[in-house]
Amino acid sequence: MIIGLASTCIFLLFGVYFIRGKGVGLLVRFHAIPEDDNGIYDPSAISRFIGFAALLFSLGAFMWWLNKIFHIDFFSTLSLIIFIGTVLFVLIYLNTGERFWIPREDYVSFSATLRSAEQAAAEQEASEHIETFFEAVSVRGRVAYGAACLEKTVDALQARTPKMSEFLDFLWGFTSTILFDEWEEKAKAYSVGSIAAFSKLFRLEGLEESDLSLLYQVQNEALETAFANLTGGQMGFTMEPTIRLVKLMWKNGFDLPSMKQFRLSSFSESSGWGDPRKPEFFQQETN
Repeated sequence: MIIGLASTCIFLLFGVYFIRGKGVGLLVRFHAIPEDDNGIYDPSAISRFIGFAALLFSLGAFMWWLNKIFHIDFFSTLSLIIFIGTVLFVLIYLNTGERFWIPREDYVSFSATLRSAEQAAAEQEASEHIETFFEAVSVRGRVAYGAACLEKTVDALQARTPKMSEFLDFLWGFTSTILFDEWEEKAKAYSVGSIAAFSKLFRLEGLEESDLSLLYQVQNEALETAFANLTGGQMGFTMEPTIRLVKLMWKNGFDLPSMKQFRLSSFSESSGWGDPRKPEFFQQETN
């Protein structure tokens, strides 16, 4: 009985001392608070948590003491529940989340870093996968594929306005043109720097904001597939916007056009540009 009463008093004093924040000095003195360049652990929060747990143990010890005094099994059972419940609560609480942690403003947790790394790895793997499909396709073939992707997006979003149809015809025309400088000069009229300007140019005011944003991105990448080589002067420049365009289609759940016809325009033709072909050559199988 004396042990039970003593345990109750000790846990009670211990709990009151720590829950009032008085235990901070002890924690710091005994180096119980780990230091980290990415932030600090809040000693006041730790002290209060220890005090709360100690008060629960005090209550459990008090129930055990009452059982010894009055010989009522209910107190014994309640004491056991409190002890076990407190231990489980402490273990679960401490092992779920970054408890008591105050990160620096620029701190990124390990879990967030890991997720970011996994996403970056997945993105890189997807890019490499797409590149293997398009490395043998000519620039004309890649631009034609971009036009097919844009056409699918336009039809799916019901955004085929007269101006958009005009642009699609113009983009498909890249496959047969031999006057690249002239084509590039005309293309500038379809290149806008904002979603608002894009909506106004193509008369898309009735389109939902999310759909408008997606269509704007697809149109930009499709046009950039041609622009990248015309302005850069190297065949490989058109690969990056092609990869971005395909990933954009993937992420938004659009079916990609079949590669069959586009592969027939080989990168070995005309120094990578591909031989001039009418749009109908690529449009035979784009579904």
